[in-house]
Amino acid sequence: MSLIEKIAERFAPKPKFLAVIEYWIYTSDPKPANMSGAVAKMTRSGELTTAEANLSSDIRFFASQLKREQNPQLFRPDLFGENIEPTAEFLEAMASSNTIIKVRYLSETPLGDLRHVGFVPRVAVEVARLKKSEVILDNVSQQLYSPDGLQASLLSGDDRYLPGDHIRTYWSKTEDGGKAVTRGLLKVGIQELETPETRSDHRHIVTEVLNQAADKLWRGEANPNLVHVSCYDDLFVVRVKPTKNGPALARVMRLHET
Repeated sequence: MSLIEKIAERFAPKPKFLAVIEYWIYTSDPKPANMSGAVAKMTRSGELTTAEANLSSDIRFFASQLKREQNPQLFRPDLFGENIEPTAEFLEAMASSNTIIKVRYLSETPLGDLRHVGFVPRVAVEVARLKKSEVILDNVSQQLYSPDGLQASLLSGDDRYLPGDHIRTYWSKTEDGGKAVTRGLLKVGIQELETPETRSDHRHIVTEVLNQAADKLWRGEANPNLVHVSCYDDLFVVRVKPTKNGPALARVMRLHET
């Protein structure tokens, strides 16, 4: 790297922090959701901790309603990302819905804890049940759930804020192979990962290595730029290069013993 390149890299603006967790609840009930009532009920039952419930008054938490007649494109599954594959049941539920209740927590400042990871999806489940919704879209991890399915995916106890199903690793096809990409790291303010184009016969190993690397990054158990992973009785290193826009570049390399 030349001296000019080193100086440019040193003074280049660092990517801004952004953490987003967001769920869309599809319903045929057009009435506004009683968010405060839902939070109070879950706090009394112990489903939410007091610290989590306090996020309901945090300016970073936001709930809104979107109508089909004003936002028809949001009700069209054919416009979803390639990673979202609705079942026939989900398609039917979305077709009969005329309202989306969106619950979101967005922070542009570093997080002191991960309470929002426990809070927002539980609120989404409760609102979905109150509104008799049959389908919830996790708009960050790009996954569709029934209310019971989302509830079952949530961890509890000491594991409450661990990645679990919050992280998804997908294979995105290209002309000469494909790329492994993560969805869900953005929930805790970490750039999503994307490998360079890779041969299709490497799909399973690259996807699994990237998934384990994402898990370690969420947990804070790895160097953000160099993640070591043990997979299929082999050792790998994932070199992560942040980008200004879009996902970080993640190069997967096998470590050879010498």
